[in-house]
Amino acid sequence: MIDDAPRSEHDVYPTDRSEAWHAWKETDDGRKVPRAPWLNPDWPDKFVSAQNADVWTDRDTAAKWCKHLSGYGLALNIRDREDHPDEDLVLIDWSRRKVL
Repeated sequence: MIDDAPRSEHDVYPTDRSEAWHAWKETDDGRKVPRAPWLNPDWPDKFVSAQNADVWTDRDTAAKWCKHLSGYGLALNIRDREDHPDEDLVLIDWSRRKVL
């Protein structure tokens, strides 16, 4: 029954991940490669590892850079599900959506 479906929320993120944001930019072959332009303002397209906590920032900083630079998207680094099996966190990549 549809009434039993879980409630959906938009723009609600785990509070303990508030500093786990980074940016991405799509490559010519369609891969979304992590970037941290706030760390590399002279080379914003430099690839970084999304698993490296040293490249993460807060959402506002990442969003500001994504808005400022063409082709950039906002990303939240989520925890490994194997280490946190009880978390009910689902993220949807809206940039890949298709209208049918």
